Amino acid sequence: MNEGRSAEALRVMLLLQVKYAGLRPALVMPPPSCPAALAPRARWSAAGVGCVADIVLPMGPMERRDNDRVSTEADQGRKPDPLQGDLRTLAAKYKEACRALEVFVGESLKSISQNKGEVDRLVEVVESPQALEVPSDEEVPSVERNADGSLSLRLDMESLGFLQDVVRQHRQLYDTHPQMLLNMALSHSFSLFDGLLSDVLMTVFRSRPDALRTNATLTYSEALNYPSREDLIEELARRRVLSLMYGSLEAQLEYLAKSFKVDVQGSPTIDFARLQQLRDRRNLIVHNNGRASAEYGRRHGMQPGSDLTATPEEAEADRRLLTSVGVLIIDQISARLTPNEGTG
Repeated sequence: MNEGRSAEALRVMLLLQVKYAGLRPALVMPPPSCPAALAPRARWSAAGVGCVADIVLPMGPMERRDNDRVSTEADQGRKPDPLQGDLRTLAAKYKEACRALEVFVGESLKSISQNKGEVDRLVEVVESPQALEVPSDEEVPSVERNADGSLSLRLDMESLGFLQDVVRQHRQLYDTHPQMLLNMALSHSFSLFDGLLSDVLMTVFRSRPDALRTNATLTYSEALNYPSREDLIEELARRRVLSLMYGSLEAQLEYLAKSFKVDVQGSPTIDFARLQQLRDRRNLIVHNNGRASAEYGRRHGMQPGSDLTATPEEAEADRRLLTSVGVLIIDQISARLTPNEGTG
């Protein structure tokens, strides 16, 4: 390894060692080609091809003392933990977005009902029009404005039949709108939840980079793509979050339980079986046009291919359940990582 590459490797290792998230690479004997200055900090690939910085092992004594000192200062109230404020901000934004969704759904259901009532009245009019004698030389169809501001529409029988068909078809659309709206609301509610979970994890990883420990490795060439420690942490956090968010709900909650002691399944306020069913419903709405799959049908006593339906009251309770899960996750992570700050 020439002098230029040695200096480059040293810069990477300085980036990754003592002050990087309180983690130090494993102490493994390097091959002869490695600069001696890097030997205490490097893990080598099994094939012996280049240095691979391993960031998976526990903190060393120096880093642990630094962390203990920072924790002691926070305990004494010298410097509030910014993570607590960040989590509170995320919780407030999430609750506000969920409230906005509830207002939207409520107002939309009212609007659908009102529009349906207006179309019902129109159906009554076109289904039983008043028959009039029309002079043979009068042009039809015709529209006249009356003195009271109303309109008079004159049609021949063929045109009347066409109008009646159009109005009936339009009236039928309003029968589908409520369930369509509730399906869209459930899907959006899960989007808010997924967004919250992603934001919470990114916030935690930025504040507590030691939470990024895995068995993964990072090569020198990859590390050199990032000009600063913060840039490197951001990329590692992004990768971890993407990996988690593409997993199942059970896998996500298992990770939260293992890493941050978040217990959703054991919470007395959470109907976990219903939460799992909601996840399945959301997936069927998005990927199966809102129809029951064979597996869903077996589990819930439904005919495969039948439409998934819910009353407005049931749908509201389901959205509130999902909101409660999101709030619970933030509260328990806050209690775990900032126990002396209060959860707000």
